[in-house]
Amino acid sequence: MEAVLYKRPIAISVHTLTTLTANFKVYAEPIAFSQDEQSQLDEAQAAIDLISGGIDQLNKAKEDLKSLLNQFKEYYSTSTKDEKKNLNNAIEEIERETNFNEVLGKATEMVFMLESRMTEAKSAKNRLMRKISLDNRPDMFKSMEADEIQRKNSQEQVIDDTPMITSQGQLSELSEDNEEKDETSTNVVVQNDYPAIMVRQNEVLVNLWRLEAYGIA
Repeated sequence: MEAVLYKRPIAISVHTLTTLTANFKVYAEPIAFSQDEQSQLDEAQAAIDLISGGIDQLNKAKEDLKSLLNQFKEYYSTSTKDEKKNLNNAIEEIERETNFNEVLGKATEMVFMLESRMTEAKSAKNRLMRKISLDNRPDMFKSMEADEIQRKNSQEQVIDDTPMITSQGQLSELSEDNEEKDETSTNVVVQNDYPAIMVRQNEVLVNLWRLEAYGIA
């Protein structure tokens, strides 16, 4: 009598799991993305949501079926010898009518396939998010990057334009030019350092010498 009570719930649970496995088979196929990157990102997120939901439903249906089978096995273990004989016949009949072991195996395989597709969808989503984020950087950062490149190019140009000393003669000429410039600068400084009173005394001495020459002084 108890076997009859378990038979129908098990059959219904097997049918539910079979239907879900067939319905979610399409989610196990490769994801077909559009050309536009933003659309690809939306499609990847949608695939993740759908596949994740499919995996949850399949796992729940599997657990419901296993729970019924375990309850039936527990009842079988507590039965008498004569009852077990009848229960064995009932189990064989349920297995023959529902193929619950095969259905459980296919559902488990489908879960593995869906998990693989979800991993691919997550990877595609992360890749697209990084790419779109880089493409949409603020113009300020792009301008700063361009200025930095221009600055480096200018420094390289200055280094290229600096004259190179290729011989000992050029080195000597350069040294002599520097010495002449130093001497000129020193003379100018010395001339400019004469006090105004010394210049005035010199003019007086010259005038006295002229007067003596004419016999006036």
